[in-house]
Amino acid sequence: MMAGRCISGDFIAHASYRVTGNAVAMGEAAGVTSALAAASRRAPHEVSWSEASALLPKVREG
Repeated sequence: MMAGRCISGDFIAHASYRVTGNAVAMGEAAGVTSALAAASRRAPHEVSWSEASALLPKVREG
């Protein structure tokens, strides 16, 4: 699983990117999906989105 921003630019350009919120959400989803896959001995693509999205609120609570 990979998550984040795949973008290239110089220092000035990086300062104007507004993708941090999106990258955080993708990272959370990738992490939850990877954890579910590892715990159930499945590949990440075998974990349904409904299964992962049900766990996300619990992760955000801490």
